[in-house]
Amino acid sequence: NIQSDITKFCEDDLLYITSNNSVRRFKTEEELNSGKSITDLLLDWGQNQDATDELRKLFDITDDTKIFATPKPELLMHNIISCSTEEGDIVLDFFSGSGTTLAVAHKLNRRYIGIEQMDDTIKKIILPRMSKVINGEDGGVSNLCKWQGGGSFIYCELMKWNEVFMKKINSATESNQLIKIWG
Repeated sequence: NIQSDITKFCEDDLLYITSNNSVRRFKTEEELNSGKSITDLLLDWGQNQDATDELRKLFDITDDTKIFATPKPELLMHNIISCSTEEGDIVLDFFSGSGTTLAVAHKLNRRYIGIEQMDDTIKKIILPRMSKVINGEDGGVSNLCKWQGGGSFIYCELMKWNEVFMKKINSATESNQLIKIWG
């Protein structure tokens, strides 16, 4: 039970609840001495709201519409890719979502493979996003990378016999229907 876990962490002085009801954890002695915590570092690397704002700018959306529920900020992916790969390395993203990892890998001169099974997401978000990246869009980490555009990407679809599974997944309305697909 999540509530009992939270209560236990609070009783053990590991977490506390702020006046605006958000949960925070206490900093360790090391974090206090260094002046930065892991949470601080992650916040410095961007938040999901930053990613939503990046997508709104990229797709010229001026209202509160979210075109993807859980995008990741380009700065987060930039830092992860930069510290774990070198130019020319291959970055693999099994769940491409809004295409952030692919866009940043492209801007950082990495080769990349993105996998996404939802056609709407691919056609409405990832493909247009990657086209904009190639054409030199200036959002996200473009300035940090001195991104001017260029390059290309190849888009491939599953073989036709897998289309049956895609249709069943797309038409599923309950989790037990998804379970039956794989059963």
